[in-house]
Amino acid sequence: MAAAARKAVKAFFASEKFIVVGASPNREKFGNKVFRALVGRFGAGSVVPVNPTSPEIEGIKTQPLDDLLAAADPAKTAVSVITPPVATLATLQKVTGKGITNIWLQPGAEDAKVVAFAKEHNLVLHSGPCVLVELGVGDHE
Repeated sequence: MAAAARKAVKAFFASEKFIVVGASPNREKFGNKVFRALVGRFGAGSVVPVNPTSPEIEGIKTQPLDDLLAAADPAKTAVSVITPPVATLATLQKVTGKGITNIWLQPGAEDAKVVAFAKEHNLVLHSGPCVLVELGVGDHE
């Protein structure tokens, strides 16, 4: 992994609060697996799920992204995005201007429009291997 990418990974995991956009109640989906891995590593008080169709994920209440962004300390907050590209673009549009620079797009969450938007708005994205790989979660469970 290149030095810049390694630095982005380190900064992401140094955050105190993690917003997981696309967290899923379905344990077979990566939105759930990533959420559980972050909770397992950083604790339930540090990880907040965002899913407008589920009231809770793994016993933790979901919250609207707008509310979380309004209350977030940008220097201490990271956003993990596990959504289809059209939803990812909407998420990035909301994050723009909030000062959050630790944004990790899980594989499949980006397309050319997402990348172009990020470049246009100088967003720093990490879009490499899955968070699960970086956390050493075997077999993506």
